Amino acid sequence: LKNFSGYGITSNGRLRLQDVEITGCGGTAAWAAAASDAQSGTRIYIHDNTVPAIVQSSGSGIISLLDSVIESNTGASSDGLSIASSGGYNLIFGCVFYNNGRDGIRVTAGQQIGNMLSIQNCIFEGNVGYGINQSASGSTSLILLSFEIMLTIIIL
Repeated sequence: LKNFSGYGITSNGRLRLQDVEITGCGGTAAWAAAASDAQSGTRIYIHDNTVPAIVQSSGSGIISLLDSVIESNTGASSDGLSIASSGGYNLIFGCVFYNNGRDGIRVTAGQQIGNMLSIQNCIFEGNVGYGINQSASGSTSLILLSFEIMLTIIIL
């Protein structure tokens, strides 16, 4: 999917993406995942958009992102993955979040009890804000396993 002014992909139901590239989005989000069903992406390459790469804005479904690269999405509010929904179980495994305009992963809604965000074997480098920003209050369970955060220090 290339060069569009709205969503690259938007779904309110079950969705499975595999080996997909999304680039050149100037609308709202490259992938808007608003569902109560499962949505998954495997080997997804989302890059060079002027909006957030993936936004989970509503629903209580499962989002899994596996072996994917989310990079160079520019703009002051362009996160690699933005979770603004209070439900669901999210699994992020083997992904790279690089050079995004704000955070690699940003959680702004407190998850319901029993729901969690699991991040495993991921790399976060060069994002303007945080690698992982869990700014939400509530009962979000955050599980981090075998991940790497690369830091670049500039001395003036």
